[in-house]
Amino acid sequence: TRAERAYVSNEGSGSISVIDIDAGRVIRTLAVGKRPRGLKLSRDGSHLYVAVSGLARCGAPVDLDCDPLKHDLSADGIAVVDTRALKPSQPLRAGSDPQQLDATPEGRRLFVANADTASASVVDAMSGNFITRIAIGRGAEAERLSPDGAWALAVSERVRSGEK
Repeated sequence: TRAERAYVSNEGSGSISVIDIDAGRVIRTLAVGKRPRGLKLSRDGSHLYVAVSGLARCGAPVDLDCDPLKHDLSADGIAVVDTRALKPSQPLRAGSDPQQLDATPEGRRLFVANADTASASVVDAMSGNFITRIAIGRGAEAERLSPDGAWALAVSERVRSGEK
């Protein structure tokens, strides 16, 4: 199937842009929370999940070198956008500094990479309940699930000697 819309995160402005692909123009810009990064569209296209982070942008080399006092923990989460109404809801709690995420095939659970805590959070997308935290290595960047949802893969940008 061909997509009618594209969604783009605007990290600096705390918004996402919704683009009409046929017209080649932005049809709406939505405020979703601080520092939106990872985006994941639900399988049925009814919801867009957006990783938002209250960690201040610090620049190179990586955000791990930021001043932890500039981290607004209350801004961390996964914003959920209703793609039909183009309205965001209150973010789901998903651990500290969410970067990227993926969803199980049926959309029940979200796996979220938490960069500053070297972990992944698992969240029930329906209830918003936090399920568990999994240690994955320093600088957690991304999560990807196998098509059948049996495997969750994590990417870390740094591994120190002796760390697994």
